Amino acid sequence: MAIFLIDYENVNAAGMEGCELLGPEDEVYLLYSASCARMRKEHMDALIGSRCRFYAHKLEEKGRNALDFYIAVQAGACFAAGAAELTIISRDNGFKAVQQFVRQKKSNSHVVLAGTIKAAIAKMNDESDQRITEVRQALETRSIEAAYNAMRHEQKCRRMIIELLRDTQYQDDVEEVLRIYVKNKNKKVLLYRELLHQFGKSSGIELYRLIKDR
Repeated sequence: MAIFLIDYENVNAAGMEGCELLGPEDEVYLLYSASCARMRKEHMDALIGSRCRFYAHKLEEKGRNALDFYIAVQAGACFAAGAAELTIISRDNGFKAVQQFVRQKKSNSHVVLAGTIKAAIAKMNDESDQRITEVRQALETRSIEAAYNAMRHEQKCRRMIIELLRDTQYQDDVEEVLRIYVKNKNKKVLLYRELLHQFGKSSGIELYRLIKDR
């Protein structure tokens, strides 16, 4: 279970990135004011559809940083109820004070600060939550040049495999043969073994002979 406190006045639509990752075990507290009382339908549909425990609190009294106080009080209420970790979705650096205070007073508790729901999930500590691994992997960066070269290489291999298998009984197996070839291109023993495993001895040997020296 994860707890999200969303400073909607601060992050608005951008902060809702990742709302499709929410689930029934999550708690979401949306804190907003009259100046930001509307939400994109796609985000609201995702919130409701996730079946998370969703609570919306509208700022009643105007005042400087008034919504921040709402969020700080709600964070305290969550910890008092037994929460070990919660996330505050905001770009407001003032919430670092809440994070530091909780760290000082409750050594086993933790406040995550992030600008979006997705980024918050990536920072959470619950390693049993499969979402965390998936989101962290999705947020990893890759070299544009390396990714582009890999794409071009796969396209070249696909054209080669299509041509080799044209008018054979394997012409409908292009994608599977391509997957095995790209994975094991420079490891002929592994290429041979995986082709035999996937297509059987006779067909595997035939396919290996077709592509092994390409």
